[in-house]
Amino acid sequence: MARVSESNVRAAYPLTVGRRFSIPYKVMEQSIMVTVTRQKIVQKLAQQGDCVIIGRCADTVLAHLHPLRIFVYAGWPSKLKRCQERAAEQEKFTLAEMERRMRQIDKNRAKKHELTASIPWGAKEGYDLCINTSGREIKSLVPALAEYTKSWFSSEYNVME
Repeated sequence: MARVSESNVRAAYPLTVGRRFSIPYKVMEQSIMVTVTRQKIVQKLAQQGDCVIIGRCADTVLAHLHPLRIFVYAGWPSKLKRCQERAAEQEKFTLAEMERRMRQIDKNRAKKHELTASIPWGAKEGYDLCINTSGREIKSLVPALAEYTKSWFSSEYNVME
C-alpha cells in the first residue's frame, strides 16, 4: 500500500484535478481505492484510542480531532548519511542515484500532501512541532518528545487556533 500511495499521486484524482489524460482508468481506480482505504484505516485507528501515525496525510484526515502534528526533518547531508547507513546490502546505489531517489520521495510526499491539505508539506504553519534531527541520533530525541507529548495532551488548551 505504501508504494502505491506514495507514487504518482495525481493519478488518484479525476482528470480535472490531476491534469492527466493518458492514465488508464484501472490505474486511477486502484489509486483512488488505496487512498480511500488508507484514510479509513487512519480514522479507524484514531477511533480505537491513542496512536501514533506517521505520514499518510493523518494531519488532514484527523484534523477534526486536533492531533499533535509533528514534522521531523533533517538537512540534506544528514538525510543522505542516514539513508546510506540504512540501505540494504543488496542496494548498490551510487551517491547520485540515492540523492535522486531521495528527492523523488520528498517530491511525491509533497504532491500527495498538496492534494489533501491547504498548507504545503513541510511548512511550519501546518505543524505543532518541527524537529530538526540533523546530526542527532533520532532515538536520543524520544524522551524529550515523550515529555512534550505528555504536556501537550495534559494541557487544557491544546486546540489549534
